[in-house]
Amino acid sequence: MDKGSGERKISQKRLTSILEAAFHRAVEFRDQHGLGIYKKARLGNTFRWELTELGYSKMFVETATEGLVVYV
Repeated sequence: MDKGSGERKISQKRLTSILEAAFHRAVEFRDQHGLGIYKKARLGNTFRWELTELGYSKMFVETATEGLVVYV
């Protein structure tokens, strides 16, 4: 996560926990809304754009988005 010089460091274990929770919520969303392939792609793109707008590094955004798509 590249959020400037005042960036707070986060442990790998904590980051994994945060991402797994987010992915779990995405799966619940998928199950509640019956997402097909196009809506899954749209969800992945929206997730990617939101992380990018929040200022996360390109590498983090790509990794997190790939994880989301795999889970969903």
